[in-house]
Amino acid sequence: MKVEISFNPADLCLVRETSPAPKKPEVLEERSHVDPKARQLALAHHIHALIASGEMKDIAHVARVAGVSRARISQVLDMALLEPRIQEEVLSGSSQLGAHAIRKLAGIQEWKTQRRSLA
Repeated sequence: MKVEISFNPADLCLVRETSPAPKKPEVLEERSHVDPKARQLALAHHIHALIASGEMKDIAHVARVAGVSRARISQVLDMALLEPRIQEEVLSGSSQLGAHAIRKLAGIQEWKTQRRSLA
């Protein structure tokens, strides 16, 4: 809100509002809890899309903009290498895997081997 104050001894004090107060954003619904692993997986796909579209040059560029290390960006991006059914489980919240186990799985190149290592 911007307020302009002008003083005229004859009028004592005149206060005039020059712009309306900003409106508070309406809350449509409260956010439900989203598993951090699901957020990271979604972020991995988003980063891949940014690089593919040319908005970001490479992993190093993403890391500089985000203010994190290239290694951290690589860890996040590796989540997109998970077998699609494993990704679905992570996104739905039904996966019981921890972050370390997910990173270990993502290091396995073949999807069949990823799936077998869960059994």
